[in-house]
Amino acid sequence: MGQGLTKAFKKSMAYWFTHLSLLAEQPKWHALGGHLLAQQSRLDIAKTLSILLFLATLVISIWILSRLLAQSDQPRVYNNPRALFRSLCQLHGLSPTDRNVLRQLASYGRLAQPAELFLRPECFVTERLPPDLQVKQPQIESIRRRLFGDEAL
Repeated sequence: MGQGLTKAFKKSMAYWFTHLSLLAEQPKWHALGGHLLAQQSRLDIAKTLSILLFLATLVISIWILSRLLAQSDQPRVYNNPRALFRSLCQLHGLSPTDRNVLRQLASYGRLAQPAELFLRPECFVTERLPPDLQVKQPQIESIRRRLFGDEAL
């Protein structure tokens, strides 16, 4: 029975020693959060400003990037009559001389944009044209057939 008592005594002593040593270290644990107290805190303005500057730069960069990506997703709308006329002529395979004839037709018909000729087959009626364009009647008829087919008019 003497050994059982000493074993229990040793366990008890170890228990109390562990708890008392933790209590003895309490100021260390208390001091761990002590810098958060208002009396002991110091605000480092340089670090705070650098962090704020970094965050502001990050936010502005993200905003600019999102604006650029939003703009690139939207189709660009622009008004360029010359580019429209040129691209329509290329799509229909018209030669440079055909383009000049179309410009002359648009000028004679007083069209706001030469590209309107691609929508108006009535502009190709050669009987109403001035003599300098009536000379080009075969070329005008060829262009009209290419743009509108044989049945137009």
